[in-house]
Amino acid sequence: MTDICLGDENILLTVSGIDGSLKSLRKDNKELILPAKRAFSIRLLDEKRNYRHFDSGDFLNFEFLPSSSGSVIRSWINCPELPGMQLISQIVFDGINFRFRNQICNLPENWEFEMIDCPALTVPESNELFWPKTDGVLLDKPEKTERMFQQMDAPSGLSYGFYPGPCQMQFMASYSTENGSGVYFAADDRSHASKLLEFRKETDDDSSRIRLRIECYCGHDGDQHNYELPYDLLLRPFDGDWQDACSIYRDWVKADPSLDNFPETPEWQKKSPVVVVLTVRGNGNINSEENPFSYYENAFPRLKELSEAFDSPVMALLMRWDQHGPWLPPYCWPPAGSLKSFLKLRDLLHESGNYFGVYCSGTSFTVKSLMNDYNCEAEFKEKNLAQFMAVSPHGDITDIMPPIREGAHLCITEEFGKSIILEQFRQMAEAGLDYIQFFDQNFGGMNYPCYSENHQHPPQPGLWQTESMSELLLRMTEIARKINPELRIGTESSASLPYLKFLPFSDARSLHNLRYGRPVQGYEFIYHRYSNNFMGNQCAMWDLIDCEKSPDNLLWRIADGFSAGQLFTVTLRADGLISWGAADNWNKAAPDQQNAISLIRSLNKLRKLYPEFLLEGEMQKPFLHIKCADFELPLRESGKVLRYPALSSSFWKASSGKRGAFLVNFRSSPETAEISCAFPFRTGEGIQHAAGKHHISVPGLSAVLIMPES
Repeated sequence: MTDICLGDENILLTVSGIDGSLKSLRKDNKELILPAKRAFSIRLLDEKRNYRHFDSGDFLNFEFLPSSSGSVIRSWINCPELPGMQLISQIVFDGINFRFRNQICNLPENWEFEMIDCPALTVPESNELFWPKTDGVLLDKPEKTERMFQQMDAPSGLSYGFYPGPCQMQFMASYSTENGSGVYFAADDRSHASKLLEFRKETDDDSSRIRLRIECYCGHDGDQHNYELPYDLLLRPFDGDWQDACSIYRDWVKADPSLDNFPETPEWQKKSPVVVVLTVRGNGNINSEENPFSYYENAFPRLKELSEAFDSPVMALLMRWDQHGPWLPPYCWPPAGSLKSFLKLRDLLHESGNYFGVYCSGTSFTVKSLMNDYNCEAEFKEKNLAQFMAVSPHGDITDIMPPIREGAHLCITEEFGKSIILEQFRQMAEAGLDYIQFFDQNFGGMNYPCYSENHQHPPQPGLWQTESMSELLLRMTEIARKINPELRIGTESSASLPYLKFLPFSDARSLHNLRYGRPVQGYEFIYHRYSNNFMGNQCAMWDLIDCEKSPDNLLWRIADGFSAGQLFTVTLRADGLISWGAADNWNKAAPDQQNAISLIRSLNKLRKLYPEFLLEGEMQKPFLHIKCADFELPLRESGKVLRYPALSSSFWKASSGKRGAFLVNFRSSPETAEISCAFPFRTGEGIQHAAGKHHISVPGLSAVLIMPES
């Protein structure tokens, strides 16, 4: 059978007549993809509920079905193991996107359809690849070529490519840095059903070809043997880089119904408090040992001192305060030690114009601590609590998080789990907290998969995960609204889109992507006008970055957070010193205290002066060119040395249309940049500059605002 082409004179998709795979996608005669070796993959559960993988190569017959003008319909039949099964995929070109709508027919009795990944897309490894994990990252070797094959499973094998969750956007982008052309690969799904956005080399023996997957999980009520995916997958050629791909997604986001009735920014957040993370148990290690901050009010003199030094309110955010020990959910409340002491710190903070928050540990259920004597195994067994937990297809529940706990994940479709969460949250809200980061370990707000055939959901992952998490968050928000309308809830990692209006202030973890490549501000580019997160507790930075070889790396991170429009965060050791981040080595020297304080004080002044950009603005592509020296960032794990501009920068547009760019010098010596601009501009001091090239000096530990005159 001959190949079929679809598109127009500028954009052309070629589909193989042999097996229905994608052979070519061209825009303006530039090739954007590589010929794929398969057309699709699917995952089923067989009669014994074992995972079973099939792809187009397992079907003996492929053909194009008759179709109306402007579409291509592909059909695969005669899988020897499942002879009656058929997979159908229709492709429509709408003038901009190639839209893929997929369905499966005649699945045998006692088999379950779980996941479809169609189209299979292959791109050159030499292209840049944007992956939307934890705010966004441009992937580098070895991760790009050596990533292990990952899929979603239960009880604890959740890939970081899960959406809505650690991946906060449902698109990927591949583009050439040589010709500036690429392909945008996305799900056009307003329901925000469960997906996996993943990648790896297409075959084990060829690292030059990278296979991109958007796996759509289809757990649903109704006919289990015939199913049509209720949304399209999109391929769209585009010109530019990751920011242009993010612009496409941002335009789509602006029409999303999940953002209707978005909450107002609380007054305390408008004051740009600096988040100060306090570890109130342990002495540089994860345990329940007391330290000076275990008597909570002992922290107040240092918090007051920092508030004065920052010339800003602070939000004290407690780690390891929960009653049974660090990260042993779900029974967090009351706080370890003395509730009276806890409330005393609250009162001292509020009376001095500061704020109070806590970390929790999400929707896990601890059966046994691995670091202290907490153990509820007998009760768990006696009350058969396993029946309320998220399970694998075979009913397994055990989730081990070394060296912290052994337990399970609550299935939040069950009233047992919801009632615990809501009651714990209510008690915390009634204690007068300003912020509760409830959903640690639920990265981005994710809801863990469950395959139970006895719970209030279909027996495979799917849309129900998003719907049940949204329902839980709505109930929590209603509790908060009745007690304190300004109370905010958060999650570990920035919140995924369907949860954004419930979790608009969260612990950003973008620099964790240093493990995979070069972190970029994709999340902020898309969502900043809705969400102002804080820099997060910076855990893992000590392990990722060689802090001893890079004494300015904390200052670089502070500048990066400012450039992303995030609120500042510092973490404290028990002696009150600002640390390199949560879980750094307390036996090693702390960073330069005064430089960190001076930089935050200087930059936070700008946050307050220009809320139209840094609180409410929309991030933009650069509208001028900046040339400056490099800053070297040595990584501890890999031994790599990354190079970043010695001046951090970000570009913004206010709702009024006004534009501005910030140049941040995060080191103590002045730094000069060559600025090339096609139009006149002025700096924040009011100094006028004509169009062309100029040299601008940025004083140490400060920033300069550049504003176009046109």
